[in-house]
Amino acid sequence: MCAMHPENPQAQDPSLSEMGKGSASMRIDTFDSTAAETRVHSPLALRQLSAAELSTRPRVKKLPRHLRRVLPDFSSERIWYKRILWRLREDVQFQRTVVQAAFVALCVWIGVEFWLFMRWGMSGGAEPYYERPLGVEGFLPISALMSLRHWLLTESLNTIHPASVFILLAVVGVSVALKKAFCSWLCPIGTLSESFWLLGTKLFKRNLTLPRWLDYPLRSLK
Repeated sequence: MCAMHPENPQAQDPSLSEMGKGSASMRIDTFDSTAAETRVHSPLALRQLSAAELSTRPRVKKLPRHLRRVLPDFSSERIWYKRILWRLREDVQFQRTVVQAAFVALCVWIGVEFWLFMRWGMSGGAEPYYERPLGVEGFLPISALMSLRHWLLTESLNTIHPASVFILLAVVGVSVALKKAFCSWLCPIGTLSESFWLLGTKLFKRNLTLPRWLDYPLRSLK
């Protein structure tokens, strides 16, 4: 009776072994060019892929459309401020655009205040007095580095540009903690660069790709 129940059924029936191999091979889907990815459902099957097969996979910079989150129809809300609040809760890209616009407006405000301060100084006191805005020191990175060095050596802040040190430390802290969040959300230079990119896409239907020997020097200028 024991012989009728062997411990290894595949050793008695070769068809079971072939079925097992077939079911394992079915776990690897074919290459889907529309999704630009190879779907592998088994870690063992992923290890069995050759290096040549993995190197031929195209690099995808954006998520495929079928993996993106479907946003609700915001136009269904008739009241404008509720529609804006709804979109701020659901649409991250819209949140980023609002933050970028707010920081651009802040930079413009700082520029206007600094212009009024300079007009008072150049007029010899004839024009109304305006204090120098502290935010303008955020546009003085070299002065911030000099003030930081002065602070470390003398243990006292430079009285000429004291706010620049804290602005520099805040920017460095945000960049270290959140990587590219400062450039993509807050920096007005990043907002301006992205705006020109969108403008070029609308005007010329494409963006030029520069060679590396020219791209890197131009990035240093930015």
